[in-house]
Parts: sequence; C-alpha cells; structure tokens
Amino acid sequence: MKKIVTVIFLGIITCFMVGCTPGAASNSNTTSNSTASTSAANTTSANTTNITVVNTTNSEGMFVIDENTFITQCNDVYLHPDEYKDNPIKLEGIYTEVAHDSDVHHYVIRNAASADGKAISVGFEFKYDKDIPKVGDWIEVIGKAETIDGHDGSKGIILDVSSLTILEKRGLETVTK
Repeated sequence: MKKIVTVIFLGIITCFMVGCTPGAASNSNTTSNSTASTSAANTTSANTTNITVVNTTNSEGMFVIDENTFITQCNDVYLHPDEYKDNPIKLEGIYTEVAHDSDVHHYVIRNAASADGKAISVGFEFKYDKDIPKVGDWIEVIGKAETIDGHDGSKGIILDVSSLTILEKRGLETVTK
C-alpha cells in the first residue's frame, strides 16, 4: 500500500516540478490499474513548490476537485492536509483497488503522464464502510482528508468517505493539470 500511495504522490510532484505539457497524455476511455505498477511514496515533503490553487470551495464549504485542475488540487491536499481536514472534499474518478497482504485498499484516481511520459495515477486512497463499486466504475466521493502514519513513519492522506455514488457519465479519465 505504501508503495502505491507513494507512486500517486510522487507522480503529482513530478508533474509540478518538471511540468506536464497539454499533449503529454491523451484522453483515453480505457481503465488501467497503473497504480499497482508504479512505485513512489505518499509522503509530505519539506521541499515544496508554491502553487496557487483556485479556491473551489462551494457554498456548503465543500472543496470540489475538478478535472481542469485535478493534479494541482490533489497535490495541494497532499502538501497541506491540515487546511482541508475540516471541510469535505468532493471528486470524481475511476475506482480501483489494490490488495496488500490481507487488506484491500480503495482508490479514486485519474490517469496522467509523468514528465518523462510514463503512465501514473493521481488521486486518493479512501475508506468506506458500505458497498464498494466494481473496479473501473466512474465514481463520485465526498469525504474528509485524514493524515495517516505510514509504516516507515512518514505521513500520508486517506479520505474518510461519507458518500460514494457510481456515475454513468464519465469525466476525463486522463488529466494533464
């Protein structure tokens, strides 16, 4: 699990440090579980880049992560989890899961490309105590970000989901920003 979450986080950081071009990734309707095939860490970094995130908090105080700035907004949550812990976060993406030992870890992700063109997944692990969708379903989740301790003492993020909806209309599966 640590490696998968690490991959997601480092993919986000890589895109911001090096810069993704709009043509670096293509919009695809295929679902891949690239989360399991990449290796990085979901750790907060002391070496952060100043990123301006458009305030996308709606009238109910919910932080809405949209597909136009998905990578930037997810990255901001990873870098500044305390700023988001009191308000729910809403996002859409592909449901995927990864088995680790006897546990199954649940994720809402979108596909992206790293600066060197490798496929990465961007999104969040989440916990949810009700019915789980099928891998590849397009879902909307609403939950609060919680900081978790990794096995190696690092900090990570998990969404404590209060609402999960399977949507028929899919958004952009591959994002560039």
